[in-house]
Amino acid sequence: MKKLFTIAAMIFAVALTACTDPNENPYDGAPEPVFTLSTSSFEVPQAGGNMEIPFTIENPGEWAQLRATTTTAWIKNLAWDQENGKITFTAPANNTDDPLTDGVITVAYNFKEYNISVTQLGIAYDYRWTVEAENTVTMYYGADYESYANATLSLAAFDGENMLGVADLDLFVPYVNDFCFDVPVGVYEFDAEDSKEPGTIGNENSYISTDVEGEFEESALFASGALEVTKDGWVARMFDENGKSYRIECEGTIHVDGEGSDYEYIMGITEDLEVTGLDGGMMGYYYWGDAYGEGTHAYQFQIMDMMGAVGQLVLWVISEDEELDANTMPTGTFKVAEVFEDMSGCGNVVGASVLSGSSIYNSYGFYAPTMNYLWIKGGDLTITEDEEPNEYDATTYTFKLNFTDASHAAHKITGEFSVECMFATDKTSSAPEAKAANFEAPAYPAKARR
Repeated sequence: MKKLFTIAAMIFAVALTACTDPNENPYDGAPEPVFTLSTSSFEVPQAGGNMEIPFTIENPGEWAQLRATTTTAWIKNLAWDQENGKITFTAPANNTDDPLTDGVITVAYNFKEYNISVTQLGIAYDYRWTVEAENTVTMYYGADYESYANATLSLAAFDGENMLGVADLDLFVPYVNDFCFDVPVGVYEFDAEDSKEPGTIGNENSYISTDVEGEFEESALFASGALEVTKDGWVARMFDENGKSYRIECEGTIHVDGEGSDYEYIMGITEDLEVTGLDGGMMGYYYWGDAYGEGTHAYQFQIMDMMGAVGQLVLWVISEDEELDANTMPTGTFKVAEVFEDMSGCGNVVGASVLSGSSIYNSYGFYAPTMNYLWIKGGDLTITEDEEPNEYDATTYTFKLNFTDASHAAHKITGEFSVECMFATDKTSSAPEAKAANFEAPAYPAKARR
């Protein structure tokens, strides 16, 4: 009898279990938990740090557990404290110019999800300038050693006709040659110690002057920062000794030409240009051998009229012709490279049969106070040897130009003229060993002024 009673009790228990809903709230009848976030959007300061987002839970149920997740890489150490009502995370500093807007934290509670949009501020600058290429000048001051060259980048920012300010950056760039070159790509760090190491900005002659209306009203020396040079342009992120911050951007190439002088350099042209006045002029060239590309021959041409008054062209030609040497003129058609890439001197790119993005500058009179500076990015150059010598019984060569200006306007630069070769200089023995192409200085924190 006792055994039958035990079996009946077991059957009754199984029946009760079968009637229970496994999804039913075991605390059914208790008030529904109410979860409330303090905000659905959160802004992280540029400097980053430790963040917390408060929340409240009314009528918390022991069975309802909170959880927070994120797939945003710059949101670190995400955690939650249900007892004290806060979600915590950390974020590193955002050392970019733009805010981060893609952050999301998802919070789950009581079978519901809540999204928090997270953004982080970028660097806030006291001054943000966009500088036109024609408003920049770079003067070359030579090099004490063959490891670097010293140049000063001078720039002016305008708002319409009003000048916003001017600045100078004292650059120490890898040594290239003693005539002209593009400042190599890379990051140039401000150096308060004035080490004059390649890839640095010296502090003695680097300054900023702002709020200019016909005269300098407020000037300060730079104290820290960096200049980033790319193939497409450059941007300076600088801080002065008064704690003011500056972002100065330009889409033009930083080009260095010649030694410091009293000339006023003007970048670019405003319309198509036909180069004239060079017919019957003179030409010299420097032969650099394969210093700028293994298996190539590099020529740097300087072309001007007989009086040196109308204008001058500086052109680079790179060729893989095995028959070329210091005493042989390259002839044929050379295509202008579209991008600056591997040239240690005036130019765009080293490669087979290319004209390496050469500079063209016209002085328009020997004692003229201005010098127009042009930079090309497309087109071609054709060099042919004339069949008949000139009136002085000298061999002459015809240059045919078909270029595109490197500015956004992309004006056409054309011209055809015959010139006599006056000299040829072999520079293979003096070509710098270190190429300036794609230079990148080691990154280190900018130091405060002493």
